[in-house]
Amino acid sequence: MENKVFKILVVHHKKDKVYKDDIYTPIHAGKSLSNLELDMIGDDTGYNISEKNPYYCELTALYWAWKNLKGVDYIGLCHYRRYFDFYDEVPSVYYVKNESIDKMDSFNYTLPETIKKRLIDGEVVVSAPKTMNKTVFKDYCKKHVKGDISLLRKTLVENSSESYVKAFDAVMTGNKYSPYNMFIMSWNDFDKYCSWLFDILFNLEKKLDLSSHSKYQQRVYGFMAERLLNVFLVANNKKLDKHSVVMFHENADYKRYSVIKQYFGLMIKRIQFIFNKNTSDYRKII
Repeated sequence: MENKVFKILVVHHKKDKVYKDDIYTPIHAGKSLSNLELDMIGDDTGYNISEKNPYYCELTALYWAWKNLKGVDYIGLCHYRRYFDFYDEVPSVYYVKNESIDKMDSFNYTLPETIKKRLIDGEVVVSAPKTMNKTVFKDYCKKHVKGDISLLRKTLVENSSESYVKAFDAVMTGNKYSPYNMFIMSWNDFDKYCSWLFDILFNLEKKLDLSSHSKYQQRVYGFMAERLLNVFLVANNKKLDKHSVVMFHENADYKRYSVIKQYFGLMIKRIQFIFNKNTSDYRKII
């Protein structure tokens, strides 16, 4: 284990608190489009898709790592205010834990030896699942553009094996998924994931017209990847090590989110999942 190299990208896009050590590596996503100097590596060197950041979000940092990082055995991704809670330091009844930004300096970011061992044994670290009272498909359609997810499935059928299509259907008709594009996995799994993911998204990009999408909805490829990570893990039958995500907020945001969101997170988990109706709605796109 001593000779294994672990890296976790911390994706930034604006000035904020920065945590960095031998494992955590801050990276400026969308650097080619930014006038900011954040005193960290950018996603605009070497082989890169930095200019696609308005549409691909943190995936431009992911692509940069895939094409340019060398000598890494295990690779992960988190966000400048979203980190894995490896020690369950923040009590939660929800998949995400809201905390004041004042606590960032004292938070324990250390990747435990026990988790390193699980990674070496082939497990993949992901965020704790977001459980809903609707299918992943209906949740996507409610938040984003329904036609996009339908076109994504068609692209999968055309460019992936049947096992990935079946995994996609299983995820979409289920009622939970691990969000935020956060993970830690072996470089071999990462290489396989990125080869598959970007092949799908680049093919989809040729077909998808974003001219009528709002600026927010143009971030479509980042939104899709949150679901596609789950599809990849299901298709490859990966054993998962799930951890809650701590989200650090400014004090005003923290007061607004912490109690209310935690409460409703618990309520959502208690709502009966109406499986048959949601599944039939999804089947209409197939």
